[in-house]
Parts: sequence; structure tokens; C-alpha cells
Amino acid sequence: MVNLVVAFGQRREQVPFMIDTGADFTIVAPRRTRALFGPEFDYNAVPPSRRLPIAGVGPGTVDTVIQPVGMLMTDDDGAALRLSQTMLFAVPRTGAGGNWRVPSVLGRDVLRRFELRLSYDPPNVSLTLNE
Repeated sequence: MVNLVVAFGQRREQVPFMIDTGADFTIVAPRRTRALFGPEFDYNAVPPSRRLPIAGVGPGTVDTVIQPVGMLMTDDDGAALRLSQTMLFAVPRTGAGGNWRVPSVLGRDVLRRFELRLSYDPPNVSLTLNE
């Protein structure tokens, strides 16, 4: 897992992302979407040009909202790094077909900006910004 801070408007949320080198897009989980967009968020008010249904994330299709955001992280020396990135935000569903357990996924759209190193022993994930 990689923890990044996602900033949208005046809201900021630390999001744990599962790395998925096979995912085309970075997708923020429904619980984090609710925290960033607020409980009053109305998916039906989102223009169709900013909607994208995604298959392969949990059961069935997940409705997402395309949104440019700030992505904040710190390097090993504690220096802050802020990048602009468009991400997909999974729209929370309620009832028996809820999708609240779908994880946030760090996809190739973000990963291509970095060199990715994984170590299993000891467990470590390293992202180095491409120059």
C-alpha cells in the first residue's frame, strides 16, 4: 500500500492505495470519495462528460467521476511534493449492492510518472519521480 494525500478544493484526505500495474486508471474508493466530495454529493448532477463506468473493480460496474486533483506526498527527507493528476472517484452505492469495500487503486496513469520498486523482504514500496 502507498499512502497519498488527495486534495480537492479545500478538502484533503489521506488515501491508502493498492498498487495495480494492470489498472489503466487510478481510482479512489467510495469511502474516500464521500470524504472528499461530501455527503451531499449528487452523482446525477455530474455532467456526462465527467462520468465513466468502470468494470473490474469489485462486483459489476462501478460508476466513477473524473476529477482533476492535487496529489501530495513526501520524500525520504520529508520534503513535500505536489503533483496535479486526474483521478477517477468511485461513487458510493447503498443497499445490498453497496461498493464500500472496494479499495483505492493506484494505476498506470500515476505510476508511469515514477520508477516503482517493490521489496517483499523486508516489505517496502518505493516510488522515485522520473526526471
